[in-house]
Amino acid sequence: MNPASTSLLTEHLRWTPLSLIDDIINTVNALLYQSVSAVETFLLSSPPGLLGFAPPPGTIPDTDGDGNVIYSEKEEEEINKGIHQLETLLENGVDKRFDAFELYVLRNILVVPQDLVGWVRLAHHKVSLQYCSPFRTLFYIPQKY
Repeated sequence: MNPASTSLLTEHLRWTPLSLIDDIINTVNALLYQSVSAVETFLLSSPPGLLGFAPPPGTIPDTDGDGNVIYSEKEEEEINKGIHQLETLLENGVDKRFDAFELYVLRNILVVPQDLVGWVRLAHHKVSLQYCSPFRTLFYIPQKY
C-alpha cells in the first residue's frame, strides 16, 4: 500500500485502514472462541450415552447428586482433546481466510489510487481567498470547519 494513500486515508478517516481490519479479525476471533465455548458446554452437559460413550460391560456408571450420569476422566479428556482440535481447525481457517481478506481490502478497497493522491483535498486543507477592500490585497486564510 502506498504510504501517501495510507496517510491520506488515515487523516480523512481518523483511523488507520489496518486498524479497521484488525478490529474485524479480532471480532471474528472472539465469536470463534464463544462458539467453541458453547460447543464445549453443550458436549459436557449432554449425557455420555448420547455422545456414544458407554460404560464398560458389567459396570454401573457414576452419577451426580441429581442422578445424571457423569463423564469419566478418559471421556472428559477425549472431549477436551476434540474441542482443542476443533478450535485449532477453526483458528487456522480464520487466519488463512482473513489474511487474504486483509490483502484484498488494503489493495483494492481502502486505497486512494496513486494518480489521485495529489488531487484529493480534505476540508481542512482548503484555503479560502478573502479580499481586504481598502488595499485590494489577497490574503490566504484557512477555512474553519
